[in-house]
Amino acid sequence: MRISLASLSEESQTFDLEAPAAAIGERLETGEDAALRVREPVRARIEAYRAGDDVVVAGAVETTFVGVCARCAEAFDLPLKAPIQILLVPPGSVEQEDLDRGEGAVATLSGEEIDLTPLCFDQLLLAIPSRLLCDEACLGLCPWCGANRNSEHCDCRPPDTTASRRLASLAEQLSAHKRRG
Repeated sequence: MRISLASLSEESQTFDLEAPAAAIGERLETGEDAALRVREPVRARIEAYRAGDDVVVAGAVETTFVGVCARCAEAFDLPLKAPIQILLVPPGSVEQEDLDRGEGAVATLSGEEIDLTPLCFDQLLLAIPSRLLCDEACLGLCPWCGANRNSEHCDCRPPDTTASRRLASLAEQLSAHKRRG
């Protein structure tokens, strides 16, 4: 996902870029039991233009991941789209400590091309939710029998614990006290 600096002018240009799914998969923990895999190529639609010596890049990147739900443990498609906005500046025009602190989306230009692949991948990875859910209303697995409560009905009840027996006993005492008046 590269753009030639020589092709840019002060007029905004649109670029449709693509990278294979395996390219971002290398940045993820992969394997058969991975909670997240990339299903489709990574696609980006980018507008870029020169602003003096600087280059402004804006657009969006998207792909579809296959995730494993944290509640029901079922695989599901997770389409993600993330915005991209960055200012690329010539070396020396911004203090290195400002770049290190991450103040704003600013990066240094180097070479004759802009490689947007790391930026696109980073934006996608930042857009991944911290907890993967197939649906906000997912019922998850039954903690006693393990049935997927989204697709199966189970009649499991919580095991009878000392605390639940004590509460039942207290409820009986309160009922008896009310009846006596």
